[in-house]
Amino acid sequence: MDYVGKSYSILAYSTAMDNVLFVTIDSLRALKFLTEDTQKHLTSFDRLLRDGGVSFSNAFATGPMTKTSFPGLLYGSYALDITSYPQMETNGLSLASSLRDCGITTAGFTSNPFLSREFDYNDGFDYFRDYQSVLSRKSARLFPRGIERAGGVVEQIDNWLPVTTLMKKLYEMASGRSRPYVSATRIVDDTIEFLSTEQSPFFCWTHFMDVHHPCFPPQSYRDRHGIAPDITATDVSDMYSKFVGDADSLSEEQLLTLRQLYRAAIDYVDDEVNRLLDEIAASGRLENTLVIITSDHGELFGEHGEYSKQARLYDELLQVPLVFSRSLSLSPTDLVSLIDLPPLVHEVVDCPAPPAYDGRSPLSNPSRNRILFEHIHDGHPIVGARSDQWKYVIDDIRNEERLVELSTGQINHTPQDLTDDAKKVREVAKNHFNNIPSVEEEIVVSDNVRERLTELGYLDDN
Repeated sequence: MDYVGKSYSILAYSTAMDNVLFVTIDSLRALKFLTEDTQKHLTSFDRLLRDGGVSFSNAFATGPMTKTSFPGLLYGSYALDITSYPQMETNGLSLASSLRDCGITTAGFTSNPFLSREFDYNDGFDYFRDYQSVLSRKSARLFPRGIERAGGVVEQIDNWLPVTTLMKKLYEMASGRSRPYVSATRIVDDTIEFLSTEQSPFFCWTHFMDVHHPCFPPQSYRDRHGIAPDITATDVSDMYSKFVGDADSLSEEQLLTLRQLYRAAIDYVDDEVNRLLDEIAASGRLENTLVIITSDHGELFGEHGEYSKQARLYDELLQVPLVFSRSLSLSPTDLVSLIDLPPLVHEVVDCPAPPAYDGRSPLSNPSRNRILFEHIHDGHPIVGARSDQWKYVIDDIRNEERLVELSTGQINHTPQDLTDDAKKVREVAKNHFNNIPSVEEEIVVSDNVRERLTELGYLDDN
């Protein structure tokens, strides 16, 4: 089933609507990177398209991981432009706070620790649930790239004392689960409870973590996708730890299991999204609600010889599905950045957008010719820009620059005699790279603590 560029209706709809349901599915790859069989399990997408929606075939996140993608989605800003990053200290300029100022009731439901109160993602929400314990919130500080990727001080300590492993086991013992994620069923239940009591215009953000590894959907979905019945959540968590850090140590059977679990999780989330849409339809509000479904980033399953999420600007990580329940007279093949969604939402609900947004609504602006991406790893930024034909990447992590011809995949590390389009893409990337303020993603450790850790032999004093 090919969704790319597909729209079931050519009807033109008024852009003005009362409500917005903003559904984000963590780690869901773009449709072009999913198998045809997996696409068939996205019936919620098909449903929105059939009712006059649109699926964008050229939609891209602003970063390859949650922390550099969501500032664009919910704050309308590039992550590395925010000097407090990863803290979202933006003086009330979140999408939710701006909409609330216009009299719209706002609600958010997410169990991603990096999208919790700990990082100010509750800013502007009248109702907000992040489902996080004190331990999971603080762990997000200690492990800025996730508990599978210890960095900075923790990584150095791990060389002497297995802090990461101890933290995982401690959390599992305390909570009875391997990760601080709640199920799609719980998220939808809570979203429905909010919607059933809220009659005023609303903006509701619902974020699902089930497609994010380690995927472990309910038994019926695991059975449906041929996953061995004796595989436990702990088994999957252990496999994922290797998937992130040492994929070569996994057998082909284990890699297949992880792929099956990913597909099963998509199947499960799709059913829950449909349940949520059913509830809105039953209340009579679906016709006056813009439903947006997208993802914050993709996932690697061996492409480019890599797995999971990496500090790379590959299309498999950046390109995402994006479906609207109304076509809004937009072209499904336009180049779209997710940073444009906040101003678009403002326009749809007739609420003036803050001028500080870096994005622009595609409803009232020309189509984009180029878009930007960014990420940071151990204080080293990586920035890229692309058009339909070219991608230019400035990679401070690997101390290189590269031009990619998108039609062939050819990489040129010493680009010369560039076309005008390629020159413009390079210029956009360089300007953004050169204007990035100094940001630091790792946990800050005081001099006293650092001295003590050095004395104990946990840190190298060089």
